[in-house]
Amino acid sequence: MNKLVDALSWVAMKCTQNKYLNAIKNTFQNYMPISLTGAVGIFWINVLVNDHGGLGTVFPLIMDLKIFNPIFEALNYAAISCISIIIVLLLSSEIAQANGDYDIYPVIVSFICWLIVTPHIIDGLHINVLLHTGGGAIIHTKLSTFVHIPPSIGITLKDFTTQGIGSIYTSLSGLFTAMFVAIFATELYHLLRNCDCLLIKLPSQVSTN
Repeated sequence: MNKLVDALSWVAMKCTQNKYLNAIKNTFQNYMPISLTGAVGIFWINVLVNDHGGLGTVFPLIMDLKIFNPIFEALNYAAISCISIIIVLLLSSEIAQANGDYDIYPVIVSFICWLIVTPHIIDGLHINVLLHTGGGAIIHTKLSTFVHIPPSIGITLKDFTTQGIGSIYTSLSGLFTAMFVAIFATELYHLLRNCDCLLIKLPSQVSTN
């Protein structure tokens, strides 16, 4: 048993000393208050002010607060559905500080790199829509479920595109890509910033003030 404890302690110590694992740990610790804020939005719209299985089914008067639901839906979207964006910024900041770069530029570079690798065009086949039924329920579905184009026309929904970043890239499904981009972009910035061959050397006559 003592050998197992010693082995686990050694692994834990190595993980703590690893720059990337330590940065990831600190990143999610810093994100925790944000996630709790998003959880408040989920609790409000799904448990408290909800007449489809929520408190509104047994206490109808609480549904008078339904006018505030869009606010809590936006809160949930910003804190939970945009987790990848938040993690890019937080993780880049942690790694930059570990590298000794305390300015804002590594974070900006990481965010720009994430935007570059993230698709910003959505075709009609992959446009998600929210269907508000007469009873007040909200159904998540796709636009292709309701739109049918006859094959004789020669075009499909895929030919119709819109610009924007889909939630599939900003939510949990895009988290791994966000973490990889944050690490790679921040390290690349640090490498290029400390590369002497890229420094612009001014003549001694030029004042540094």
